[in-house]
Amino acid sequence: MIHKFLSLLIGFCFAFYGLAQITFRVKAPTKSDINGQIRVQFELNGAEGSNFRQPALNDFDILAGPNISTANSVVIINNRTQTTSSTVYTYILAPKRNGTLQIGGASVHAQGKVYQTRPVSILISGKSSLNASTPTASSHSTHDIQNIGTHIGLKDIYFTAEVSKKKIYEQEPIMLTYRYHVREGVAVVNIMPTGKPEMKGFWTQEVELPRNLSPRAAHIGGKLYRVGTNLQYLIFPQQSGTLTIPALAFRTDVVQRNSSIDEIDAFFNGGNSVNVSVERSTPPVTLEVVPLPQPQPTNFSGGVGQLSISASLTTPVPKTNDVATLRVVVRGTGNLKLVKAPTVVFPKGFDAYAPKINDKVKITSSGVEGSMEFDYTFVPRNMGKFTIPSISLNYFDPQLKSYLTTSSKAITLDIKKGTKAYAPISSAKTEDLRAIEQSNHRFSTDGFLWIGSWKYWCLLACLLSLSVLGSRYAQKLLYRHLDSEGRKERNARKRAHQRLQQVEKLISSDRNSEFYDALSNAVAGYFAEKFKLEKAALTQQIIRERLAAHRIDTDIIDEALALLSEIDFGQFAPTSENIRQDLYQRSSHLLTLLNDSLR
Repeated sequence: MIHKFLSLLIGFCFAFYGLAQITFRVKAPTKSDINGQIRVQFELNGAEGSNFRQPALNDFDILAGPNISTANSVVIINNRTQTTSSTVYTYILAPKRNGTLQIGGASVHAQGKVYQTRPVSILISGKSSLNASTPTASSHSTHDIQNIGTHIGLKDIYFTAEVSKKKIYEQEPIMLTYRYHVREGVAVVNIMPTGKPEMKGFWTQEVELPRNLSPRAAHIGGKLYRVGTNLQYLIFPQQSGTLTIPALAFRTDVVQRNSSIDEIDAFFNGGNSVNVSVERSTPPVTLEVVPLPQPQPTNFSGGVGQLSISASLTTPVPKTNDVATLRVVVRGTGNLKLVKAPTVVFPKGFDAYAPKINDKVKITSSGVEGSMEFDYTFVPRNMGKFTIPSISLNYFDPQLKSYLTTSSKAITLDIKKGTKAYAPISSAKTEDLRAIEQSNHRFSTDGFLWIGSWKYWCLLACLLSLSVLGSRYAQKLLYRHLDSEGRKERNARKRAHQRLQQVEKLISSDRNSEFYDALSNAVAGYFAEKFKLEKAALTQQIIRERLAAHRIDTDIIDEALALLSEIDFGQFAPTSENIRQDLYQRSSHLLTLLNDSLR
C-alpha cells in the first residue's frame, strides 16, 4: 500500500514539475548588419503547442518561416512514462532599414493556456549594399500562400511599363519605370526580366534602385495589390516621330502550399511549398516625340532642360608663362551629359587647350541633376590687363517651348611678370650656332660583330624580344603579387577544400550545430571569395545573378541555392549522420563543378 502511494506521489510530482516548466521565449540577436539575414526562434518547452500567432514584423522582410521543428523526450520511472515536448518556430528575416527595429510578441496555446513572448529590439546598422539589383518581392506571410493547383489568372500577376510623359520633345529626358502588380493572397519570389529592354531611338541610363525597396499597397479595380518597382531607366529620345518601347517579358515563381504534407515532414524535406513558374509581359508603350523648333540657333549647345552656366578660375591669377585653369560649369536638370563644351574666347597672347570634362551628374528616380564641368587650361604670354568675355550657353526649355540663352560673368585678369622663361627659337643668338664639321673619317668594320652587319641586327632583335618578354612576365608577377583580391579568388577552391576536410571530421560527431556552421563557412565562403563580396552581402538573388552571368547551367544554380537553404535550416534541428554525409558529398561535388566553370 505504501509502495503504491509513493509511486502515485512521485508520478504526481513529475507531472506537476512538467506543468510548472512550460516556457515560451524568443531568441534573437541584439544587433545585426543591414545586409545580413536574421534568425529569430520562438521556443515552446514542456508541452505541445497549437494556434501559433506570429509576431508583428513590419520592419522586416520575411525570407522564410515560420519553419516548425518539434522534439520529444521520454522518461520511464517505476513503469510510468513521462513525455516532454518542445516546439521551435523559426523565421529568417531581412531588415528593411537601419535603426532600432522591433519584433512584436508571439503567442501560442499549450495545455489550455495562452503563452506570450515579449517584444524584442534589434539594432540594425551598416551601409546598404547597392550591387544588388532588382527587388524580388520575396516577402510574404503564411496566409498569402495559395494551395497547390490554384489557378493563376492574368489579373493575379501582371507587369506594366510606365513613362512620366507620353508627349515630349527630342532630347527631353523622361522616366521609364517597370512595375509588378501582385494581388493579395498570391505569394511570389524571384521576379526577373528575361532580357534587357530594347531602346532603339533612345539614349538610356539605368537608375540604380535601393536594395531594400519594399512594395506598396494599392487598390486597383476594387482589389488590393502589392505594387513594386523592378527596373527604372532615364531615357532621352534621339529622333522625332512616333517611337515605341516594345514589350518586356518578366518571369517569376508563385509559391503554392501542398497541404497534404505533414508540417514536421515538410521541415525536414525542404518545406511543404512548391514554386510555379509564371511569365508575363508588359504592354508596349508608344511615345510622341516632337522635333525641336526650327531653325535652331547657330550656337545651340544641344542642351534640353533647365540649365545655367558659370565660370571661375580654379587656380590663382597667373603670371606670364604660368599654367592656369578656367572652369566652366553647366548645371541644372535635363540632358546634361549631351551638352557640347561651351566656346571660350581667350584674349590674344594666351595659349589655350581643349577642355577636360568632369562628369558630376547624378541619375536618380526624380531625373537627372548635377553639373558638367569643363576645365580649360591656358597660359598667358604677355603682361597687362586682359578680359575673358562672358561665355554663352544656348539651350531649349521644353516647359517654355523656346530657346534660351544664359551667360556667365566676364573675368578680368591682371597678368604680372612671371619668373618662368619663354624664348621662341627665333630669338637664339647666331653665335650660339656652329657649323657641322665635315671630314673623311670612316668607321672601321673590322671585328666579329660590327655595327650594321647581319649578325648585329640579329643580336639586337633577340635582345629586344627577350626584353619585351621579360617585361611582360615581370608585370604579370607584379600584378599577381599586388592583386590580393585576385589571389583570394584563385585560392577560393583550395580554401573551400580545406574547410570541407574539417567538415568531414564532424559528420559522425554529435556536434550538429558545429557541423552546419563549418559547412556553411565552406560553401558560402567559396561564393564570397569567388564573387569578391562579404558573406553578409550574399543573398540567393545575388548568387543566382552572378552564376547566371558566368553562364552556369540552371540546374547547377538551383542545386547550389537548394543546398544553401538546407544547410541554413539544418542548424535548427537535429539530423542523422546519413543526412550530414549526403550534404557533405553534394557540397564537394558542387564546388568541383563550379570551380571548373568559374575559372
